Amino acid sequence: MKKKKVILAENSRLFADSLKIAIEKKTSFEIISESTTGVDAIKAALTNRPDIIVIGQLLPDMNILQIISEIQRTSKHVQILLLVYKGMPELIDFLGKNLLVSVIDENAGINEFMQALSSIAKGERYLSLKGIDKLKEDYSERKNDDILQQLTQREREVLYWLATGQTNNEIAH
Repeated sequence: MKKKKVILAENSRLFADSLKIAIEKKTSFEIISESTTGVDAIKAALTNRPDIIVIGQLLPDMNILQIISEIQRTSKHVQILLLVYKGMPELIDFLGKNLLVSVIDENAGINEFMQALSSIAKGERYLSLKGIDKLKEDYSERKNDDILQQLTQREREVLYWLATGQTNNEIAH
């Protein structure tokens, strides 16, 4: 059986090393790259063509939606396992439309994590109830006065590309 190629994107070295040990004990998975930032995770996905990307807590260089969207824009069939650390209500709607993203609570045990990874490797989606509940924590407390919440999707994209150093002409094309 061909090993599933996995990218591990997590900024906590201790946590990432623990996950790496658990993943590599399974003969059906191979860690092909590790990242600590969103930009590095996107670059690793482009370069390595993984089957699965495990995204935990990254350094705050990009929004999680931007990271996932960019990875999926360039790597159409990659499965993503998102470790949920805090309430992220903006992901609720996104998950409803995106079947390639699975969710697990950061406090899940290693057995549940490996079960999620195995399910994803079989082409199934894994949604942890605790992970979904954690995502919804701030759902009712959305703040309408947040300027980023008032931007359209295209305005957010333009802002993202400007932040990465692209020119107006490059963004337009």
